[in-house]
Amino acid sequence: MADKWSNWLRKGRFGDDKLAEGSMNWLRQQRDLILNAARISEGDVVLDVGTGDGILGFGALERVGEGGKVIFSDISSDALDMCKEASTSLTNPSRAEFVWADAQDLCEIPSGSVDVIVERAVLIYAANKRSALKHYFRILRKGGRLSMSEPVNRFVVSTTAHRKIFFGYDFTPLGTVGDKLLSAFGFPPDFVGNPMLNFDERDIFSLLLEVGFTVV
Repeated sequence: MADKWSNWLRKGRFGDDKLAEGSMNWLRQQRDLILNAARISEGDVVLDVGTGDGILGFGALERVGEGGKVIFSDISSDALDMCKEASTSLTNPSRAEFVWADAQDLCEIPSGSVDVIVERAVLIYAANKRSALKHYFRILRKGGRLSMSEPVNRFVVSTTAHRKIFFGYDFTPLGTVGDKLLSAFGFPPDFVGNPMLNFDERDIFSLLLEVGFTVV
């Protein structure tokens, strides 16, 4: 049976076909921004952390050429299976490698073995963001590059929490019923213990410098 993460990727991510079209267009734009910033060259070895359905990894494969390689890594083995299945249509499937690993513990990937790391919305799920970034730095070769995009939920949530707004919906008119619904979703927000809310871009910037990155 597929895990809940891969089930969400397959069935629940977009809601319906109309929403899916707009969301995929946005995701492709995000993919191109991340890959362009990574400055991938032919022959590079690229690690896609938290690959999900592989949108970054397959985009990177188009850029590394026949001499390069992309490592697809995810905590969900079912998500990796989806990517493996998709990779069978490649002219040279051997350019794709698959590693089952938590972003916070990438010990399966040797030190100094990768030219570029790309990821989108991975650290937001990690309780130990410093550990993940230490592994990123360890894995990269000298002169390697990290290109990532992380949503900063704390900014929006902190400006709307006092109004009982959750995911864009105002629960205030529902009174006690609204309070019960919010409570089920972990409201009021936990800005300390919730990994999706306990950081902003300044924290990531500081952590990157702490683990050894020099140009951020």
